[in-house]
Amino acid sequence: MLIPLDAFAEMLDVKPEELQRAIRAGGELGDFPLPAHQHLLGAMIMFDEAEALAFARRWHDCAVSMTHDTGVEPPVSLLTFATQAGIAPLALYQAVTSGQKLRGLMPPAPISTVPPLVFEPVAVRHFVEAFRGLLKKNG
Repeated sequence: MLIPLDAFAEMLDVKPEELQRAIRAGGELGDFPLPAHQHLLGAMIMFDEAEALAFARRWHDCAVSMTHDTGVEPPVSLLTFATQAGIAPLALYQAVTSGQKLRGLMPPAPISTVPPLVFEPVAVRHFVEAFRGLLKKNG
């Protein structure tokens, strides 16, 4: 399955323009080579979802190892939120941006509606607990 550049940028917590610049400047973001992309319908840039997810995990792992402990919980990225809840990142992104429920639960609103979407850690924990409870209950 292919995902658009905007959704991939959201997973990485970068602006779409930053990702576009990285593609044009040699295909690396930071020190990481970006996954292959395709141009559809002329200018639409798409990425393979599995490759994008693998890249996003490496990207976030590196970012986490570089941060220091400030005593304050940092906002939760869309990819981390999706991973914790066991939801496909694209499905979570679509639910959050369109205001739809997932299995009857409304995901928390992002702290900022300007990409990248990030969420309050407490709100994410509450949603994940409720969502997992529904999954266990419905088997």
